[in-house]
Amino acid sequence: MNKTLSLFILMIVLAAGIFYLTKKEEQQLGRIREGDRLFRIENTDEVYKLFIASRTSKPVTLTRMEDHWVLNDQYRANQDVIDGTLMALRAMELSFIPTQNAYDHIMKELATRGIKVEAYDKSGKRIRSFYIGGTSPDGLATQMIVDGYDQPYMMKLKGRDGSIRPQFEKKFDDWRDRNIFRNISKQLDTFKLIYPTHKDESFQITARGDGFVVEPIFKTTNQGKVQAPKSIFQRYFYEIEKFTAEAYKNDWKERDKVMQAVPFATLYLKKKDGQIKIWDFIPHRVYDHEKAFDGDLFEDRVVFRYFIRDRDGDLLFGQRQLLNHLFWGYTYFFEKK
Repeated sequence: MNKTLSLFILMIVLAAGIFYLTKKEEQQLGRIREGDRLFRIENTDEVYKLFIASRTSKPVTLTRMEDHWVLNDQYRANQDVIDGTLMALRAMELSFIPTQNAYDHIMKELATRGIKVEAYDKSGKRIRSFYIGGTSPDGLATQMIVDGYDQPYMMKLKGRDGSIRPQFEKKFDDWRDRNIFRNISKQLDTFKLIYPTHKDESFQITARGDGFVVEPIFKTTNQGKVQAPKSIFQRYFYEIEKFTAEAYKNDWKERDKVMQAVPFATLYLKKKDGQIKIWDFIPHRVYDHEKAFDGDLFEDRVVFRYFIRDRDGDLLFGQRQLLNHLFWGYTYFFEKK
């Protein structure tokens, strides 16, 4: 009799436990339906603006235009970086729900390292708002919490390795487009490439009707003005317009020295709308891997990169192999190539 009673009591306890766990799960699902796991955006075509803010970088606002994105209403954005961010928004999924023991640590991480992300649709309505925290020890799951809720989740990228955080945590300049000569042939009125130590190869291209004319800049050049074949200009500008700088280097440790250095070449562009852009190209001489910049620019040493000094204030890195397509000489336009 006592054995039967004990079994009956055990069954009641188990039933109560199952009931409690079921109710707890239902409560959790109820909270989820209320929005505390609204991170993923299945159709990112409906995203027209992103606001991203962290403690380590300048806040960014990314706005979708007809064929590109704009950064902080000032710069064209890097489409590859934007695509990575939109991919992350589409691929987010639950990895696991943190334990209660981890709750305080995760909330502290979100408070101190959290990245705020807001997404807006075409009408300006906010459709997502959440914070991104740190990552799990294996680097695959990321702490996240919906704005206004107190339940954090560990999220991952479906079908991909890696953390969600790097797709939103960028230096400000990393969001910027690095294709600095985009559509240059359609915009130019006057294009001058000046070589201070090779004046005979310096030249000027001027738009004429639906074509171009090339002529020397300095009187010391033997050749006069040339109406080179249109195909030559098409090939030249085609290669230039594909160029993408390696990176912005506005935080380069020797930036001030580079900004004052004598260039190997200077590109002057006057656009049809009157805007003027000027870039200087300064060899980055490599002694030891990434050793500090040396002021002696024209010694006979290997050049792998050039500093690109934008007269508007930016400093970039460009690979020599790619910039060689820009560094034509005047005679190249009428020599057989």
